[in-house]
Amino acid sequence: MKISSVGLILVCLFLPGLCRSMSPKDEAQQLVDAVLPFAEQSLARHGEFFPFGADLTFSGKVEMAMAGEGDARPDSTQAIAMLRAGFAQKAKAGRIRATALAYNARVQMPDGASKSDVVVIELEHRGGYTVTVYFPYTLSDGKARLGTAFAAQGSHRVFRSKG
Repeated sequence: MKISSVGLILVCLFLPGLCRSMSPKDEAQQLVDAVLPFAEQSLARHGEFFPFGADLTFSGKVEMAMAGEGDARPDSTQAIAMLRAGFAQKAKAGRIRATALAYNARVQMPDGASKSDVVVIELEHRGGYTVTVYFPYTLSDGKARLGTAFAAQGSHRVFRSKG
């Protein structure tokens, strides 16, 4: 017992990231940090992006996800449904603990006075944390400029409650 305790202490001293317990919100932020730069880059290059996502495995690895095979691309609504279904399948199998689904939309701003193009990132964690984050943006001079983000309560579409 002492050997395994000492081993654990050494691992935590030299690899603290393995021993730190992250909250569901922190893990969701890790996924935002993975998908938002790709969305920004795609907007700058193409003026839009195809829906995509990422999931967080139990080992802490972020895995990116796209819908469609090869050159075949379903429309955005189908792509979002395919990504959600793929995430739900992995969640049901116990292979992931959090997901992020990113897509382009035009929404009413919180002030109610205007609409804006936004990067939408739907975040869901197996611990029950769900939030949808909206990043308004404008395109100019080949760059995507993000405005102030806002958020709303998300939906449980991947990690369904067991009640």
